[in-house]
Amino acid sequence: LARTHARTHVAGPRVSPTPPAAMASTSALQKSLLNMFSPLLSSMAKSYKGVVGARLTKLGLRYDDLIDPDMDMDAREALRRLGPEVEIQRNQRLKRALDLSMKHVDLDPKIQKVQTPFNNYLHGMLEQVKMENAERQEVGTPTPYNRQLP
Repeated sequence: LARTHARTHVAGPRVSPTPPAAMASTSALQKSLLNMFSPLLSSMAKSYKGVVGARLTKLGLRYDDLIDPDMDMDAREALRRLGPEVEIQRNQRLKRALDLSMKHVDLDPKIQKVQTPFNNYLHGMLEQVKMENAERQEVGTPTPYNRQLP
């Protein structure tokens, strides 16, 4: 015996656009929740930054070293613009961190004292590249470099 299954499509409830009054109350609710949890979030952010900074210091890395230029074409362009010296220094820090991680050891305490994990060298140029790309997109001109990931 062949069984036939009748499929019935059940449409979900129609969602109507949110009226402006409801949007205003939602916005007010979001603001009040943000004000309520802001001290908690800021203290959690400070402790997280301390933990990340301590780990980066032990490995001799900077926070900007964690940005992967192979996955972000803007980061690749920003690194290219900063020059070969910055890229060489970055690669040396990454090699040293990989070596220390594989050996399960930390940097010498004397060297750890001079580390600056949150001294951003890439952030300013990266923001400039992103602003240029947003402006290009507004105007409708293509980017001068390949935007495809490998």
